[in-house]
Amino acid sequence: MSDYVYIQSYSKKGKLGISRRVFEQIAIEAVNRVTGASYDKKRQKMMPFDLFKPISVVLHHTGNIDIRVEITIKKGNDIKETCEMIQKEIRYSLESMVEQAKVNIVTRVIRIEK
Repeated sequence: MSDYVYIQSYSKKGKLGISRRVFEQIAIEAVNRVTGASYDKKRQKMMPFDLFKPISVVLHHTGNIDIRVEITIKKGNDIKETCEMIQKEIRYSLESMVEQAKVNIVTRVIRIEK
């Protein structure tokens, strides 16, 4: 697992390194744009440290990106449709912002909110 994805610049004179945290932030913004869903920012801590990450990004040395999003959906919304909208929004955001198309997006519903 690497910390950066390298993209060839338009002028072909160098490469641009994009951090894993940038992809996490883009995914957070994309989830926030979908109505009826949100990512779970906090979870009860059982230990003095927190290992929970609602959005995790894995960058492979081949250039592929795996994004896993754990979301909360408001009651009354269609779960399948909302998850598909989140996946499309994340994919569109990544393609428009960093021109990265090799993305595998997995959404997981962890809670239904009243």
